Amino acid sequence: MQGWQKTLAFVSGIAFASSLVGVALAQGTDAPPPPPAGDPPPPPPPPPSTAVAPPPGQPPAQQPPPAYGQPGAPPPQGAPPPGYYGYPPAGEPPPPVAQPPVGVHEHDGFFLRMGLGYAYLSTKGKLTDPVERDLGTTKGGGVGLGLLIGGTVAPGFVLGGALLSHAVVEPENDGDKLKDTTMTLATLGLFGQFYFDPTSGGYVQGLIGFGQGDIYDDNSPDDREKPTGPLFGIGGGYDFWVGEQWSIGPELRVMYAPLKYDKDGVKGDYNTTAVSLFFTGTLH
Repeated sequence: MQGWQKTLAFVSGIAFASSLVGVALAQGTDAPPPPPAGDPPPPPPPPPSTAVAPPPGQPPAQQPPPAYGQPGAPPPQGAPPPGYYGYPPAGEPPPPVAQPPVGVHEHDGFFLRMGLGYAYLSTKGKLTDPVERDLGTTKGGGVGLGLLIGGTVAPGFVLGGALLSHAVVEPENDGDKLKDTTMTLATLGLFGQFYFDPTSGGYVQGLIGFGQGDIYDDNSPDDREKPTGPLFGIGGGYDFWVGEQWSIGPELRVMYAPLKYDKDGVKGDYNTTAVSLFFTGTLH
């Protein structure tokens, strides 16, 4: 082969090899062989990091917060507080429970009490002038009435006036029954009553006033002795609400009155004790 033919064959070989290399570079490397049958596919490669290292001597750049739903993302505006596990917030809270009007089931303002019940009277009498003589003890059980009117001057504290009456028909005097005889005790006084709780019913009561006793024979109404004097009492009870302002309940009271009699030159002492248990109705 001549020299120019050898040269042409060499150049043609180099051009063919260059074309093969260009085709390989354009198509990239061959895909890796498929994994063996039965093995799980390999995990995808992680995405390339887009973080750029800061220049030397400068603080790292602030990264934007993670998007909603990604780990570490803050809850959006109006989202439920932590612990709801992604559930939507509950509906509107229930309306508050309606409170009773002011003054309902509360001991305040005007006070009116009416009572009716059992009364026990005991009077120990003694004449002191013109001669001293023991009249014995007259006692018995009967009926009592009460009317109290007042007002509330402080939370749970009532002041007012009281009108009380006790009557015993045919009492006993030292064991002897006095037929056609009536013994009474009438009281006009001032009372103070304190409720332990202005909205509840328990209370204590104090009473001071003027008392008048009377023991007389029904067949001789003009022949009567009416001793008078101071009177002191203490009691208590409980009011059960039956309406917005009305209550009912029991009331126990004990009173003592050192009464004296002085008429037409005759003087005497009548120390009287009264115990009453009333059923009361109260507007307060």
